[in-house]
Amino acid sequence: RVGLNTMGLAEMLIRLGIRYGSEESDQFIDRLYRFVAGEAYHASSDIAAEKGPFPMFDADKFLQSGYMQKMPDDVREEVREKGVRNVTLLTQAPNGTIGTMVGTSTGIEPFYFWNYFRKSRLGKHEERVKVLEEWQQAHPGEPLPGYFVTAMDLAPEEHVKVQAAIQTWVDSSISKTCNLPASYT
Repeated sequence: RVGLNTMGLAEMLIRLGIRYGSEESDQFIDRLYRFVAGEAYHASSDIAAEKGPFPMFDADKFLQSGYMQKMPDDVREEVREKGVRNVTLLTQAPNGTIGTMVGTSTGIEPFYFWNYFRKSRLGKHEERVKVLEEWQQAHPGEPLPGYFVTAMDLAPEEHVKVQAAIQTWVDSSISKTCNLPASYT
């Protein structure tokens, strides 16, 4: 088992001018994660061709799973021919600390707020979202475009739709925190 996963999704959507949770984002995310999953399976098949598939691999049973039935035909064909080295390849973790440390959005989460205080081993410090600051410096005094949204701006259904678009292409486990305003029931 390996657990490839991603972070920085919300920042990427902002940089592309796509609103997190919108129908456009769901379609983009589906294409993106389909690509990620396909490439991961191509790589695992290449390794299986060199070192052999995982010990319990049975191509017919493996390809009958609902997950593999959604895979593109070229991936399914390669898996049938070469096998896969890894029983699972993709996991989606929250990546909160890592995303914050490298200055991007965490996991598949939208930004929590544009600035907030965070406690760490080093004490309490203010976090500020760089992509927002960059945009404001380039567009002084202008209102934010609609694709700048935080977790507090999203309906619960928008969080779920993003998770569903990604979960389709994750073969192991997914974690998504749905930060919502305290007023939600």
